[in-house]
Amino acid sequence: MCLGLSRSIKAVRGEPAAQRSKSWPRRRAAHTRRREHGSQNKEGEPPPAPREPQPKMPQRSLHAAAVLLLLSLKEQPSSSAPVNGSKWTYIVKMNLPPGMHIQGLQSRYSATQLHLHWGDQNDPHGSEHTIGGKHFAAELHIVHYNSDRYPDAKTASDKSEGLAVLAVLIEMGSFNPSYDKIFSHLQEVKYKGQEVVIPGFNIEELLPERPYEYYRYKGSLTTPPCHPTVLWTVFRNPVQISQEQLLDLETALYCTHVDDPSPREMTNNFRHVQKFDERLVYVSFQEGIILSVALAGVLGICIVLAVSIWLFRRKKSSKKGDNKGVIYKPAIKTETEAHA
Repeated sequence: MCLGLSRSIKAVRGEPAAQRSKSWPRRRAAHTRRREHGSQNKEGEPPPAPREPQPKMPQRSLHAAAVLLLLSLKEQPSSSAPVNGSKWTYIVKMNLPPGMHIQGLQSRYSATQLHLHWGDQNDPHGSEHTIGGKHFAAELHIVHYNSDRYPDAKTASDKSEGLAVLAVLIEMGSFNPSYDKIFSHLQEVKYKGQEVVIPGFNIEELLPERPYEYYRYKGSLTTPPCHPTVLWTVFRNPVQISQEQLLDLETALYCTHVDDPSPREMTNNFRHVQKFDERLVYVSFQEGIILSVALAGVLGICIVLAVSIWLFRRKKSSKKGDNKGVIYKPAIKTETEAHA
């Protein structure tokens, strides 16, 4: 795999991780729903070669909206292709072989690259998605494009249902040897334009525990012009990296060339969380549905209690109003009456 430092014409923060394959395990549901049609042959063209059958993955019902299938990533050989610079933002990215793809969607989504978003030493909250309002230290994106409909990721980036991105939230914790297979090479791509070929490894190692628990929704790219062409799958569970690893990520890279007299650190390359509008989010784990029902139940109870208290106070106030102006005097027996 080839790791390189990409530079943009303008440094722009990435987009919220909340808005972001045509063949991973079958159909699933999490952050966004998706619909796809296969490519059609032009008249006179020979039919395409039959595709290798994909292994079926275990299925699990969600709710009426969708079916969940376990995600799987297969180990692929290293890619020796150079990393091209990003036009929009400063990132470090790694090319991925197109043989790696997502199963489970109506179209095949082939891998193209992975990259990271992070903050800085003073504010290590560089994730583009939040869960329950919680920001994370960094976020990994594994980008795929609809290879059934488009020839490459660049062409697909502004097309309908063109991209699918897997988002892994990263928090500070214990040392992560899998992520160190990337971080250990950061010093070799310290400046703009530098590239390094690193040994291939199983990308599945970068995923969190229980990767079948995720959110899915239709959203946009997090870099301008932020095309709304992405099917986002955001894993529920974060992965951990050590404080030292996070510090390496926050301080190792520069947006400028090695001989630039004014070097600029590559930090805060994320886009702030955006308004969610009325997007439909699929949840692949039952706990999420139960939690939603529980929260709705608690809210309902609170409303009932509030209304009951209001009615009680109103009734009490009404009684006081009826008695207004009435003067109560104690009955006083005269001494004469007492001796009568």
